Amino acid sequence: MARDFNLHNSNAQKIWNYVVESAHTPQFKKTYREVQDATGVFWRTQGLALELIQLYCHEFNLPHLTAIVVEKSTGMPSSGCDVDRGNIDLEFARVQDFNWPKAPDSFLTPFVLGGIGSSKPAAITRNASSVTDESNYWLLQVNPKKWDIAGYVAAGNEISYWSIVNNKRLIKAGENFMLWQAGRNSGVLGWGCFTGSMVDKAEIDNEYWNTEVSSNTEFFGVQMTEFNLKVLLTREQMKALPTFSKSIIFKSPQSANAMRLTQDEWQDFEKLLLGSSGKVIPNIEEVEVASIIANTEILATTRLELVESRIGQGQFRRDVLARERHCRVTGTSNPDFLIASHIKPWRESSNQERLDSNNGLMLAPHVDRLFDKGWISFSDEGEMMVCNKLEISVLESWCLPQKINVGDFNEGQRIFLKYHRENIFCRGK
Repeated sequence: MARDFNLHNSNAQKIWNYVVESAHTPQFKKTYREVQDATGVFWRTQGLALELIQLYCHEFNLPHLTAIVVEKSTGMPSSGCDVDRGNIDLEFARVQDFNWPKAPDSFLTPFVLGGIGSSKPAAITRNASSVTDESNYWLLQVNPKKWDIAGYVAAGNEISYWSIVNNKRLIKAGENFMLWQAGRNSGVLGWGCFTGSMVDKAEIDNEYWNTEVSSNTEFFGVQMTEFNLKVLLTREQMKALPTFSKSIIFKSPQSANAMRLTQDEWQDFEKLLLGSSGKVIPNIEEVEVASIIANTEILATTRLELVESRIGQGQFRRDVLARERHCRVTGTSNPDFLIASHIKPWRESSNQERLDSNNGLMLAPHVDRLFDKGWISFSDEGEMMVCNKLEISVLESWCLPQKINVGDFNEGQRIFLKYHRENIFCRGK
């Protein structure tokens, strides 16, 4: 029996308006019964309308709005939502943070139906001007566990095409992309542009795929401008950029290709790529300092304090030194040989946390290195915790004990130490 897409599209519009209004409220999750009471769309038929909303979100690389329509018994999305349940809390946050009133066309996009009885629209179109006049910028992601890019290149193959699931009708020839590697050593491997050509699936070498290619995947022609199997720009460097700190690659790393970047994100990427001298790529500290200096929304005096705290000088160091007069592990008390180390990493802290002396320890340089990289941490009672992946020979060569109690911490320090233990200690080891 042919589905009445006009009816489902009308229902989708009603649900869209209601859910968008709910997204920024404390009680943002809505049950199917609540949606029915608010919109008049019977709960058993909501799935078809939600499928259209989901398709729309996929096409425009938006958060999964349908994720916040949930079953009352489980509090989890069901029909019409294909979000990865393992990342559901992250997806809830993305939906809440997104500026839905500025979403393309506010779901008034016309559907081009694929014929009577089709289960889904064949395509979604935007206003003609938004497709033809704007330049898009893209992020393509590779997961080495799913596609053996190293083996593919080592066999003498050139990267001349890429698998695309989302935003297929928005990509145009000549548009630029950066290539992002997912996983432990995440970051930018290179960049290039789309050629406008398509590659038949029958021509794709499946030898290097470790997972089944989705039937929804198409292969777009690409030309790499720069490529290296070693990460050229690290995750930390990219995340330090003001525009990238809330980028889709960090908010929803499981999103399928291609992910759309804003013009500001791309311009910041280019600036980082070229570096201040035009010859070298700045290190992470330089990027973070530059981002603070450029942020005119912060008072000049506060910017100076933040910059000084990042490079281990200024009021933050003085405040920490007043409380922590020696290295907790080595006992070193000469300030010339101590580093004011942030417990919760600088790049992951708010501006207030960056200047909070409770978020600091005075540590000897080699102890700071171990602490900053998550090889060691401390309990609230002062017991030093050693990651089980750290070779004991490292501690021995640096004359550091395997077990030591470094003394109690105050209540403020314990809050930051809890973050360090849960998010930094042994992370990625």
